[in-house]
Amino acid sequence: MDLSRFSDKELIEEWAFSLASQEAIETFFDDYSAEVTLPFRTEIHKRGLDNHPKVIEADKKLIQYALKEKPYPPVITDNYEPPLEYWWWHIDKIGEKTYPAELLPEPLRELYLQEF
Repeated sequence: MDLSRFSDKELIEEWAFSLASQEAIETFFDDYSAEVTLPFRTEIHKRGLDNHPKVIEADKKLIQYALKEKPYPPVITDNYEPPLEYWWWHIDKIGEKTYPAELLPEPLRELYLQEF
């Protein structure tokens, strides 16, 4: 999917909407939604928008969900191998608490380490 046509605001809104409620987050992991949605987070990162308040808020929701529910890895059907630094693709490792904490942004790292 070519995300270059999306404005920064649209990317952030899509990411925040995807994680707006418990039901949305559960849907995110129950089907192929992650494969469609996670590229938005990757594009947010590539554009340097990681520290936007709405992004941080949505990221925290995802981390909290992972720590509580220990989800399966996101389904990836196109042979994409996300780098470990793209923590949002490795949410299963976060849930298992095997993800390297030093690779998480500071606000998320604190949340992750609190759960130990």
